[in-house]
Amino acid sequence: MSSFDGRLGLPGQPRLPFRVEIDVSGASMTLTAGGTWVADWRLDEAAIARHADGFHVTADDEELIISVADPTQFALELGISEQPTDRAPSSAA
Repeated sequence: MSSFDGRLGLPGQPRLPFRVEIDVSGASMTLTAGGTWVADWRLDEAAIARHADGFHVTADDEELIISVADPTQFALELGISEQPTDRAPSSAA
């Protein structure tokens, strides 16, 4: 099991100052805040994509955004692309 400190937000709204602890364990991800359960998902039942503003998790007809200090390691633990899917293209000089 790997643990990460992160922030939880909602799409289209300013980031909430809602800190969460995220545990990724093989087939699932669990979020807690101050020892209180917030959410958990089976990774094969949630759509998770890395974007510039964080990891968008869609499950149970809801979308949340999780941001972590080490997004590359978090992506590896989740088994998804290490690069954001909506990065702005680099301009050629």
